[in-house]
Amino acid sequence: MEPEIIVNELLDTIRAIEDPVERFKAATKAVETARTTFMAGARQIRQDAVNELREDNSLAEISKLIGQSRSRVQQISEGRTGGKGRSAESDKPES
Repeated sequence: MEPEIIVNELLDTIRAIEDPVERFKAATKAVETARTTFMAGARQIRQDAVNELREDNSLAEISKLIGQSRSRVQQISEGRTGGKGRSAESDKPES
């Protein structure tokens, strides 16, 4: 299933909530979840995919395959988020 379809289905579900207070709370929760849980999970999936590609490909080859610069491929592989010296660990929500 395409990510856009999943997102649109979620938005339709939230729009269908009749009570405006509950609709607001559901939309807020969806944004918070996207910001924390989804982003961390998607980041890890990308890192795992790049590291899997590194088993048989150079950074330059991976760069061409996924449409990212060579330096960005290396950052993804190392778990860096692109911010100055930030790692994915610093982006994880506190429990």
